[in-house]
Amino acid sequence: MLSAPDIKFEPPQMKIFQFTEDVIALVAGDPYDQITICNETTRVLEAKRIQGRAVGSVEEIAKIYSEAFSKLRREKA
Repeated sequence: MLSAPDIKFEPPQMKIFQFTEDVIALVAGDPYDQITICNETTRVLEAKRIQGRAVGSVEEIAKIYSEAFSKLRREKA
């Protein structure tokens, strides 16, 4: 939310990101960073699906998300 003394504005941002039918992420913080991380996670999931190694468990998707998060932090550092 952006605030001024008498004005409050919350820009539209996606707070729920769906990775599979059964797995979603609830995100907070910088929306641009979250979109980058979620898009990278989705890209890796799609690549694995194409290779015939579909990922379905929450644990596996969380690990991929974690790796995408770490990658973004390294790039920003």
